[in-house]
Amino acid sequence: GRAGRRLAATPRDALGAPWRDACAAALEACGSSQADTRYQAVTALTRLEATGDAARAVARERLEDGDPEVAAAAAEWLISLGDPEAPPRLAAALQRLDGEPYRQALLALAELLALSTDGRHAELKARITASLLAEAKRLPHGLRACEALAALGDPAAVEPLGRLHRGWFTHRLIRVAAAAAQASLGSDEGLEALRRALSHRKIDARGYAIEWAGRLGTGALLPELARIRADPRDYHSDTAAYALGLLGPPLAAEALRDALADPRAEVRVEAARALHRHGLASDALAALARDDPDEEVRAAAAGLDEEPLQA
Repeated sequence: GRAGRRLAATPRDALGAPWRDACAAALEACGSSQADTRYQAVTALTRLEATGDAARAVARERLEDGDPEVAAAAAEWLISLGDPEAPPRLAAALQRLDGEPYRQALLALAELLALSTDGRHAELKARITASLLAEAKRLPHGLRACEALAALGDPAAVEPLGRLHRGWFTHRLIRVAAAAAQASLGSDEGLEALRRALSHRKIDARGYAIEWAGRLGTGALLPELARIRADPRDYHSDTAAYALGLLGPPLAAEALRDALADPRAEVRVEAARALHRHGLASDALAALARDDPDEEVRAAAAGLDEEPLQA
């Protein structure tokens, strides 16, 4: 219960020498008769980055847990452990789960397979692609499913994703996600659909499309992002600056440097964060950290509010 939550909330680096004792306590708690305690212990061990044979054995055991939430949490832990037997074990666990635990384990397995180069998993990838396509059709799970399809990279998803973003009754956010996933798989149709979404009349869909334009990792939509960033009347100029940061160097370096002179503090913040993260424009950032009138911009230029990129 509360002990597990305290462990999960404590960064590993802050624990220092007691880290092993904390892991040992959480491993023991995995055997509790209380499902909530087991769940909190598994979550804590994932956060603590517990490794080794004992951790792997407990993670495999908890994957068979009678409580579906514990099993789903164990799926994510098992992936972080790099267990070579994780894919078939997770695939078997999916057969026993449903609802939110099923989706959690499905996304975890998709993440693992996206990183795998093992040719033996081709059939499993095809099955997971089909399952993700089924989940992609409706909110709230469709967005993450589309993101997972983009990462998984199965060409068999291209046409179903096209049907999804062309559908009359598909939610606008899922349309954007499906188009972006299709574009990630190399589809010109998906890229053009995402380009159109950059002018979507709905603020939420447009912002999501702008972010995805950066997450694609190519310069295909760089001119559009630079234009949105530079437009003084555009609501999403800061989102475009963030997306340019996702593109990073060398594609967006010049556009990010230009954004440092934007009159809007929120845009300068995003540009400064990105440039500092990528180790660019050190002279300009030093001047910004010293002279900018906005406190948040000064902190971003100095790297004091460092945030990880969301890929």
